[in-house]
Amino acid sequence: MTASTTILPALIKAGHSHRIVDGRGVEVHCRKGRIWITQTGDERDIELAAGETFTLDRDGLALVVAIGQPAATEIVYPAETTIEAALHALKRARHILPGSGRAAA
Repeated sequence: MTASTTILPALIKAGHSHRIVDGRGVEVHCRKGRIWITQTGDERDIELAAGETFTLDRDGLALVVAIGQPAATEIVYPAETTIEAALHALKRARHILPGSGRAAA
């Protein structure tokens, strides 16, 4: 990672999701728990356990869903990602408080 990479840590409630829009190249790291990732136009089911990573490979909507229990994640935006895209992602994160270590009420 470079100094200009943006990292968004998040705790996602069980059954809730984090939305990523037009995230091709964004890395999703599962730090604790299990997550399921689905992308627009992709028939694959991507499941990650703690310690695993997946890089989004298409634009459109991607959902990162906590499976069974809260999941700690890091969403890593590459240096090429615009500030506007990163801010948009923060605004779309309705069920989490980035970096707080707790879920939103």
